[in-house]
Amino acid sequence: MNMGTYVKTAVPQVLSIHNAYQVYPWEFARLHPGTRLRVAAMRWFFRRSLACADGVIVQTEMMREYVEAIPGCPSRVSVLPKAVISSAEDAGEPLAPQLEKALRSTGGVTMLYVATRMPHKNHRLLAHMMEICRSRGIPVRLVVTLDAGEWAAAGGVGAESLVRSGHVIPAGWVPKDQLRALYARVDFCVMPSLLESLSSAHLEAIEWGRSQIAADWAGG
Repeated sequence: MNMGTYVKTAVPQVLSIHNAYQVYPWEFARLHPGTRLRVAAMRWFFRRSLACADGVIVQTEMMREYVEAIPGCPSRVSVLPKAVISSAEDAGEPLAPQLEKALRSTGGVTMLYVATRMPHKNHRLLAHMMEICRSRGIPVRLVVTLDAGEWAAAGGVGAESLVRSGHVIPAGWVPKDQLRALYARVDFCVMPSLLESLSSAHLEAIEWGRSQIAADWAGG
């Protein structure tokens, strides 16, 4: 996955690519939490592996376009999207009591961002947006799947105060079996990230009937 051998072998090699930093244009390297040198080395070794592969599996058409544009890419590139468990097959589990209590309706609307703390996930934009909502008295709150410390670090100056004022609910890591219940408690989802190979949050929102406001990657 993401990396293979660096020489051709008699055994066919297939790369399953999930790391967008290896595939997206170099301009996105600045979003990686590591150094530019580390990202450059990772991309160089990836391209060595890619040139030795017989086939590639990616999760989106956009990833296929980027991979096929890399010199040495094999001719066989297939798109196999992620999938979530059908609600009809798995009712899931209830939310943890503490999170359930925090989500009890207090008026207004609730939006959800399911993402880990990585620079390209763009939590800082949401912190700025929520600060505007608070200053204008707009009745909206944001649930993030970060704990309070992660949110404060990712959101930047003023992010911690949004938790104290109730405009942001830091849910922390939510187990997979509780995700259906979490989506059921919100009105819509947001996805402001700057790059994705394919976040499961898109498919989860579709599966569980929640609209999602997403960043326009194609538009720059």
